[in-house]
Amino acid sequence: MAGAIVVSAHLRGALPRSVVGLVAEASIAPIVVAVALPVVQRMGGWRQALGLDPPGRTDIKTIAGWIGLQFATRLGIAYLLVILVPALRHHTVSNVPPLHGVPMAAVILTGISAIVIAPIVEEAAFRGVMLRD
Repeated sequence: MAGAIVVSAHLRGALPRSVVGLVAEASIAPIVVAVALPVVQRMGGWRQALGLDPPGRTDIKTIAGWIGLQFATRLGIAYLLVILVPALRHHTVSNVPPLHGVPMAAVILTGISAIVIAPIVEEAAFRGVMLRD
């Protein structure tokens, strides 16, 4: 992954950097699977090893509570920052850079990497394998 960061820093254009990022993120998956196999076999399958059971009716209150708590916390921190840092009051802050001029293929590849591949690989690695091993 570090190599991909170094390589993508020297590439020109969003598309080549997106391809390197996608390949780097996807290359972690075989390593995670190889490390996870003993845990998966010991636990009796991927579902048990990764905790892939769907939420039940009794989980709805807990899920709603955590979502509400996260929203309230983020909102509270945002208000606190605006109060403590007056320069933020009339400034739009975004963690998404403008996308004009970025090829659609780069946006799609980055989206696949960030929305599909990364969460699956990272959840398998951290929640499923590291916490259960």
